[in-house]
Amino acid sequence: MVSYFQVKGHQNPQLGKKAYKHKWNGKTWYFASKKNRELFLKSPKKYAPAYHGYCAYAIGNNATHSSDALAMTVVKRRLFFSYN
Repeated sequence: MVSYFQVKGHQNPQLGKKAYKHKWNGKTWYFASKKNRELFLKSPKKYAPAYHGYCAYAIGNNATHSSDALAMTVVKRRLFFSYN
């Protein structure tokens, strides 16, 4: 999640690695680097996606739908996913 905020234009998120995982809020989170994991640990709500990672459009229509990690946008420093 942290890499979405580090890449200019937010177009190239990095895949997380098993070596840099952390359990938070009932989920296991994977990070691209030790630095990204540490940033998340300091402020997880800053980096966690809105709506628990569900598609923002579906949530807006009183439903849930899985999302695509590449179909995303950052609005006012908040990460939103959609399904495609």
